[in-house]
Amino acid sequence: MISGCYVKDPSSLRSSGHGAGAFAPAPNYNAAYGVSVQTQPTGYSYINCGATNNSLQTANGDRTIAAWVKPSTLSAGNMTIAGWGNDSGGLLSEIMILGTTGRIQFHGNGADITSTTSIVINTWSYVVYTLTGGTVRFYINGSLDATTGSVTLNTSTVNCKIGRQPDFNGQYFRGLIEQVGIWSRALSQSEVTTLYSSGTGLSY
Repeated sequence: MISGCYVKDPSSLRSSGHGAGAFAPAPNYNAAYGVSVQTQPTGYSYINCGATNNSLQTANGDRTIAAWVKPSTLSAGNMTIAGWGNDSGGLLSEIMILGTTGRIQFHGNGADITSTTSIVINTWSYVVYTLTGGTVRFYINGSLDATTGSVTLNTSTVNCKIGRQPDFNGQYFRGLIEQVGIWSRALSQSEVTTLYSSGTGLSY
């Protein structure tokens, strides 16, 4: 389970509600904390889960990243939902909204994989990425959207961020992110569908 997360708000606007975060342990199965974060329209608010976190899955190990997202714009370039590692060394595991397309992309060690479905602004969408046995799967709103095999990652355990690119100052998320979950196993399609239908995102 990931611990030690805190809200980082360089704009000093938390008194107005920007960058607010709430944390509650997930029930089991090595899930991360449930997180609610509201970023400001210009970005620059995010959650930092620590410089090094040994609870994170490394190398090519099985994992899941999931979150409810509600972007307020798609015109700000790529926007990171959550991830960890170092991009410069090919040690990254990150999901983001890909520019103006509204599609979800996984980025890690040159293995960029993009969903076929686009999410829309000002609408809640449940986004899930899983990796198991070198196979990546994307789920959008409880349904399998895209899958690919033969992925080899080399993820490290540093720079876990929610709402910002893990290892450089950019790709801030504009909008709302709720119920982020990170598991050290790949959730099944039935589990993903159940989480989406429950509306909570963290029942496992």
